Amino acid sequence: MAKNVKTVLIPIVVVVVAAGAAYGAGRWQGRQQTEQVQEELDSTRADLTAQLTATKAKLTKCTQKADQLEARRQLHMAMEALSALNFGFAEQHLNEAANILASSAPEGSDLAKLAEGIKNTRLQPTGQLDQQRQVLRHLTDQFDQLVPSAKK
Repeated sequence: MAKNVKTVLIPIVVVVVAAGAAYGAGRWQGRQQTEQVQEELDSTRADLTAQLTATKAKLTKCTQKADQLEARRQLHMAMEALSALNFGFAEQHLNEAANILASSAPEGSDLAKLAEGIKNTRLQPTGQLDQQRQVLRHLTDQFDQLVPSAKK
């Protein structure tokens, strides 16, 4: 009977040991694959974070440039309105240019100072149209010096 027990127990023990070894090997292999996937995920996440940061910076720069171009357009519209002797619209365009420029220019920068200068400019319906036109032309020239063209 002892021989029968051994004949039955030895294959059972071998099967249990083999199953345990297979389970352990599978678990080890699974952990290796999981760690590899986690490393790839971390690497991809870092790359995407860097790309997102760069994209946000580029978007901020583009938005700032669009705001500057809109402010320049408003200055031009103010000059056109002044030429048409429409002082009210000219003032509105000046105020709009000043507000746009002030919101997009870094505080204390030359653009912020220019925005303040534009905001403080008052156009009066007087006979001195050439003098007022010169003031607007001077503001526009200052703007053009501070903000390079899109081609540069």
